[in-house]
Amino acid sequence: MKKETNEMRSYYCYPNINTLNFLPAFINSVEEDKLRKILGLISCCGYRIGEAMNSFVYKNEDRLIIQAPMEKKKKFTGHTMLFRGFLGEATLKFELKNNPKLWKMNELKFPFKDIDVSWLWDNLSQNQEHPEFLFNGKWSSYKTFYASLHKYPPFELKYRKNKYQLYTTTEYTPSFHFFRKCFCAEAIRKHTFKNIVELTQYIGWEKLDMAMFYVQDYGEGDEQRAIKTFDSNKFHYED
Repeated sequence: MKKETNEMRSYYCYPNINTLNFLPAFINSVEEDKLRKILGLISCCGYRIGEAMNSFVYKNEDRLIIQAPMEKKKKFTGHTMLFRGFLGEATLKFELKNNPKLWKMNELKFPFKDIDVSWLWDNLSQNQEHPEFLFNGKWSSYKTFYASLHKYPPFELKYRKNKYQLYTTTEYTPSFHFFRKCFCAEAIRKHTFKNIVELTQYIGWEKLDMAMFYVQDYGEGDEQRAIKTFDSNKFHYED
C-alpha cells in the first residue's frame, strides 16, 4: 500500500485495530531515546505532548502518579503557559508552588502492556513536593522531533480529509497527538476504565462526545461494540 502524501492532516487520522496491535513494536523500535520515551509515556496516560514533556512521576503506595501543567485550561486557571518545549526546572517548580490549579495529576495507566516503559522506574521523583522532571534539560523544543518521528516507516491507520468524508485505510506516520488517540482507543478496547465517564474525567474533557470523536471508528468490525460501550455509560455520571 502506498503512503498517501497529498493534503494529509494528522487531525483526521484515527487508529484501527491494526494500528493498536502494531503500536508497541513501533514505539519500542524508535532509536532516539528521548523520542521513544515520550511516545511511551503518552501511551500510558494520553497527555498532550507539551504536558508530557513537562511532567514528573512519583510513587503513591503502589500507584505511579504523573503530574504536569495543563495545556488547555486557561478559563479555569486564568493562567497561560506556552508549551513549545521543556519550560525549565525553575519555572515549573515556581508554578507548582504558586499555581497549583494549573497542574493535573493522574495515575499512570498501561493499556499497551508490551510497550517498554521500564525506564520510568529509574526516573521517579522522591515525592510530589520534590519533582524530578522526566525530560529536564533534554528538549528545548519538540518541533524538531517531528522530522525524527517521520523518518520511521508509516503504519496502517484510518484517514479522512474532512469530517464529512468516509474513512479510508492508508499508511502514514502522524503527529504526537495521534498517540493520545491511541491511548484512548486502547483504554476502551482493554476496559482500562470502567466506563466512558471515567475516561472522560481522566483525560480532562468537558464533554463525553470528545471520547466518541477520538475512538469512534477505531476498529475493523469493532465499531458497534465500541458504540454500545459508549451508549451504555453515556448518562451514568458518578459522584
